[in-house]
Amino acid sequence: MDNEKFPYTEAVLDMMIRTTKEAMETVEDKADYDKLHDQLKDLKEKKRQLLIINNTL
Repeated sequence: MDNEKFPYTEAVLDMMIRTTKEAMETVEDKADYDKLHDQLKDLKEKKRQLLIINNTL
């Protein structure tokens, strides 16, 4: 696996996703919410890519 492309483990990505979701629940500013939403989307995509690569190795 290419560590530069996927530096995180599945567990780390899960933790980051959970933390981002928790932050989204408490944020009051729409711009901050949108930023967190985009971050969450990116993290989910990274996890999806990691799972795809792990399943093909």
